[in-house]
Amino acid sequence: MRSKHQRFIRIISLSIILTSCEKTDSASHNNGAYSDIKPRKEHLAYQDTSSTSTIDLSPWNQDSVHLSIESASVSESNHFLNRFAVQKRRERFELKTTHEIMYFERWEFEDTTARRRAAFNWFDHFGPDQRSLPWMKRVKLSEGNHLILINRKSILEIQSKESINSKAWINYQRFNFPKDSIVYQIEQIQGKKCHWYRRVSPFTFSPITP
Repeated sequence: MRSKHQRFIRIISLSIILTSCEKTDSASHNNGAYSDIKPRKEHLAYQDTSSTSTIDLSPWNQDSVHLSIESASVSESNHFLNRFAVQKRRERFELKTTHEIMYFERWEFEDTTARRRAAFNWFDHFGPDQRSLPWMKRVKLSEGNHLILINRKSILEIQSKESINSKAWINYQRFNFPKDSIVYQIEQIQGKKCHWYRRVSPFTFSPITP
C-alpha cells in the first residue's frame, strides 16, 4: 500500500515538472520569434557608421597611389549593387582634394561568380533611370566623368565633375587589394561615351573594340 502511495506521489511530481518545462519552452519560443521579426537597424540595406575623424586616408594617399585626399566622409547610398554585395564590405565616401570632390564606392562579393552576376544585373538596371546598357559597348554612362573597375571579387566606381586620374585608382586597387586583380576598366570623359579595357597583364590594359 505504501509502495502504491509513493508511486502516486512520484507521478504527480513528474507531471508538475513536465508542465513547468512546457511553459518555459513556449515562452522562450515566443520571445525568439519576436526578436526575429522586430525592426533592427542592422537589417537596413545601408547604414553609415563612420565619421570623418575616424576615416583613415592612407589607402588613398600612400606613395604608390598619391590621390592627395584631404578629407573623407561617409555618405548614404541606395545603389543597385548594395543588394548583391557582402553587407560589411560596402563603402561609399565623398572624397575631397584641394580642387575637387569625388564620389567613391566599392563593393565586395562572395566570389567571382557573385561578382559576375552582380555586374550583369547592374548593367541591366544602370543608373537612376535603371537603363539597360550593352556589355562592352561604348555608351554614355552619366553626365560627368566616370571610372569603373570590375575586379575579380569586387567593383569600384568613381564619379567626379573633374577629370579622374585612372592610373592612380588602378594603383589604389592594385596596392590595397593585391589578391583582387582588375579584370575590366571602364572609363568615360565628361560628355563622351565610355571606353572599355581588358587587363592583359598586371600593368597592361588592352582596348576592347565593339
